[in-house]
Amino acid sequence: VLQQAGPAAAQQLRAQGRPAPFHCDTCGRQFSTSAYLSQHRRIHSGQKPYGCKYCDKRFTQLSHVQQHERIHTGDKPYRCWQCAKSFTQMSNLQSHQRQHMKDKPHRCEACYMCFDSKDELDTHAAAKHSTNRYSKVLVCRVCGKNYNSETYLNKHLAKHKDPTQVSPIGCKSVASSSPSAEV
Repeated sequence: VLQQAGPAAAQQLRAQGRPAPFHCDTCGRQFSTSAYLSQHRRIHSGQKPYGCKYCDKRFTQLSHVQQHERIHTGDKPYRCWQCAKSFTQMSNLQSHQRQHMKDKPHRCEACYMCFDSKDELDTHAAAKHSTNRYSKVLVCRVCGKNYNSETYLNKHLAKHKDPTQVSPIGCKSVASSSPSAEV
């Protein structure tokens, strides 16, 4: 089953032992659709149908002109969630985020937070992204927030003014047979 479009789809087809059906006569590259082949052929023909609203530059692809126009507008739609720095291009954001990962090489695949150690990552993943239907749920008595880990609950409790008065309600089984049963 083809899951991607464009050049990536052609690569996926080849990986499955199937040839991509559309070939460029000039360079031999393969594409999954005739539309992607047509778009690619503009590189060889020099055709640039997309013009910038702000200057005379022209481009072979609509996405390229949209990316270019951000230079004029100052629009930076790609924001780093770790430090809030913004970028005009996704590739620049990705490059920037690799700098964060150098300091913290263990990245959560669910939310992309980075951690110093594998243990920290595992604790985070269990607490924030657990999909185990039988996992325990710890509830803060002050505000009702739920946690899958005592470590995260205790960190949360420390944020309340008088954490000595707070203790977890307990573990609730999240089993499908009895979703509200107390253990």
